[in-house]
Amino acid sequence: TDGSWIDWNLPPGQSSTWTTAYVGGKLTSLAGQHRDRTSRATAGASQWLTRNMSPDFGWGYNEQVDSDADSTALAILFLASGGRTVPDSSYSCLEGFQCEDGGFATFRGRPNLGSWATSHPDVTPSAVLALTTKYAMTSQSVNRGLQFVLDKRTSSGVWKSFWWTTFLYSTERSLSLFEAVRLDIDLQVTRKTLLHTRPQTPFESALLLSSLLWLPDIAKDQDVWPLVDQLVEDQAPDGSWSSRPMLRV
Repeated sequence: TDGSWIDWNLPPGQSSTWTTAYVGGKLTSLAGQHRDRTSRATAGASQWLTRNMSPDFGWGYNEQVDSDADSTALAILFLASGGRTVPDSSYSCLEGFQCEDGGFATFRGRPNLGSWATSHPDVTPSAVLALTTKYAMTSQSVNRGLQFVLDKRTSSGVWKSFWWTTFLYSTERSLSLFEAVRLDIDLQVTRKTLLHTRPQTPFESALLLSSLLWLPDIAKDQDVWPLVDQLVEDQAPDGSWSSRPMLRV
């Protein structure tokens, strides 16, 4: 009723901010009547996110923890997609998570963070995409981040995930970035790997489906519709899908 969505159940509690930004962003990407049907929900979500901005103008996993790059990036993307004004300070906050190699770490500025403060292939694409809602492709932060994503593609054409047990999350994020910035690169190896991937959960199926749709020359009858059919078959009577632990933590 307050406009947020919640998910996960980790030591810091349930994820309200990250989940609200992620779900809100997905809903604003819908087309036509589907987007119209969700307008009231997304309006409430954007108001909730604006009210729960951290003092440093970023966003965290939930309202009780420090800001992180992933939550901040997703919040910026959601708010910008809905036409809401994002403070310049929020972009500055996000840029503060960029590392020397051009990638974005989940956390920065605190001791004893270990690998949590190194560049992450599943966080960087969202951060770069969020920066493009304000900065041009020629800006240093965007250009360095994009190069990091390109450099982190594996020999099998996909991207490893830091936080997730599946490479599909980081791969879908990276491919969506390339589409948004109209980057023309050879994705044949990526396509081959994805077409040989067998998802283990409904979320993986959805990520695989989204990844395939970002690729050119995908045969929808052969490659896409079977995944759609499987998702429809797996849907519960209340409209939801079953969940399974998918975070490395």
